[in-house]
Amino acid sequence: MVQDVVDAGADVVMDADGQMVYYDSGRKALDKSDNDKVLQLKSGLPSWETLSTATLEKLGSYRAASAESSKSFTSLSLDLDADYSYLIVTVCGEASGNMALGVGLNGVTGTAYNYTYIRNAGGTLSGASAANQNHIHFCGSALLVTDDEFNFQVLIKYTGATANLFSVIANGGTYGTDVGNQNTMGIADAGGATVTAVDIASTGTNWEIGTQIDLYGVKL
Repeated sequence: MVQDVVDAGADVVMDADGQMVYYDSGRKALDKSDNDKVLQLKSGLPSWETLSTATLEKLGSYRAASAESSKSFTSLSLDLDADYSYLIVTVCGEASGNMALGVGLNGVTGTAYNYTYIRNAGGTLSGASAANQNHIHFCGSALLVTDDEFNFQVLIKYTGATANLFSVIANGGTYGTDVGNQNTMGIADAGGATVTAVDIASTGTNWEIGTQIDLYGVKL
């Protein structure tokens, strides 16, 4: 097989160790690259490229030391257009009564957003949609019922212009019993791709001591 390659003229274009031969309107040599590079097709031709891997960076973490209704991660400078593919906010805790949760960016109020959500409670699907609300905090009201443990995860991605896309997955259960799931998607005007603050707030009641709130940045 090696002799066949030589007979085909590969030795004419290859003159260094580690080279590979490929065809592009004629025989051409592809020089070896640095360690840990991977061979990929680029515009239909072989090319050495850096292996792309996703990284998860914790940007903030907080555990409630008392019953509270809000937490803000401030003094941030997160570029969702260049540095981070998206942000993840996770909230895990317990509430002492009926509560709705919301997430906002950059402390902005008085700005319009659009959202839709669908909820599965007791096997019954229900949904709602809204537009041009007066702030970017959003989530269905009465997300939780009395004495609920809950999980709340929000993905925030820049969509271009001045909009950021929120995708919310939330569920709660009374003493560990599942009472419903809610999925929400919305677009909020946060003034651009740069996030300087992430605000988490509850209405109706406080979350309890030990509620954990984390903020992550994902790079793809």
